[in-house]
Order: sequence, then structure tokens, then C-alpha cells
Amino acid sequence: MAKIRLLKEYYIVGTLEKIEESLRLLEHTLPQFFSGVLGVFREQDVQEVINSTRTLEKPQLSQHLRQELAMDSLRYEMELFAFIQSVLYKKYTSFGFHPEDWDPKFLF
Repeated sequence: MAKIRLLKEYYIVGTLEKIEESLRLLEHTLPQFFSGVLGVFREQDVQEVINSTRTLEKPQLSQHLRQELAMDSLRYEMELFAFIQSVLYKKYTSFGFHPEDWDPKFLF
């Protein structure tokens, strides 16, 4: 149901993992609201705030635990995230942008 609503009700959906691509797409498709947003995002003051709020010494999940979560309790959330990444990728490339480091595991 979430996938259907996403496709029907939202023209652009972005992710924090692909924030620059998401902002570039918003800037391109809705310039009256997002003109210059990518430049603002890249400003030193903004980057300093972003860097100051990052998690320090973030523990890494083992591959085994990651697989267990993907197959059990977070299965639907991870599937939806992969779907959103795929929709974002297709929209991004449809406007002629070329992603440089898109992880193919998120593409349907």
C-alpha cells in the first residue's frame, strides 16, 4: 500500500542517503521553491552544522545481524527503502542527471 501511495501521491521522493541528488532533483523540478537549495546545502556553515550532529563512533552492524534484520523485523521497511531509492534513481536519470555512485542493490 505504501508503494502505491508513494507513486500516486508524490511527484518527488528523496532520501538522506542521497541528499544531494534529492536536492538537485527538487531544484530542477520545482525551481520556484528550491532554486539555489543545493548551493545553500554545500555552504560551509551548513556543512559544519551537519558534521557537528553526526554520530561519533557509530558501531557497525555485522553482516549476519544485518541479514537477520533484513529477513525478519525490518523486512518491509528495507524493501520500502529500496523501492524509494529505485524511484528516486529513475526520476533522477529521467531528467538527464547521471548518478555517480548509486548502489545497484537498491535498484528494482
